[in-house]
Amino acid sequence: MNNPHLIYYAGEPNIIVSPSSPVSVTAGSTVILECAAAGDPPPSVQWIAPEDSRSNLQQVESRPGLFKLIIEDARTSDQGSYTCQARNLVGTARESVQLTGNLALNSLQRF
Repeated sequence: MNNPHLIYYAGEPNIIVSPSSPVSVTAGSTVILECAAAGDPPPSVQWIAPEDSRSNLQQVESRPGLFKLIIEDARTSDQGSYTCQARNLVGTARESVQLTGNLALNSLQRF
């Protein structure tokens, strides 16, 4: 008697981040970083911000497998490495984007 066997292939997460690093921004601008993630089983995804960044970061899954990190009103404290991490039962994948640029707010000049 034949016993059917179910073969299940699991795969660790694959991720792609955009835009590519480094990302140069100016003070006061809005920055959107994207992370496309796939795996079997589907991974859980999170963006990890530098410790000094402000707490007004927003993580949004805009469609299945596409995760955005929105940084509004960028400032000097927001500079650093932002890492997209995708994790499932098989493994963990990470990709980072470096945020740089002229993020100091301009002061008024006296005449």
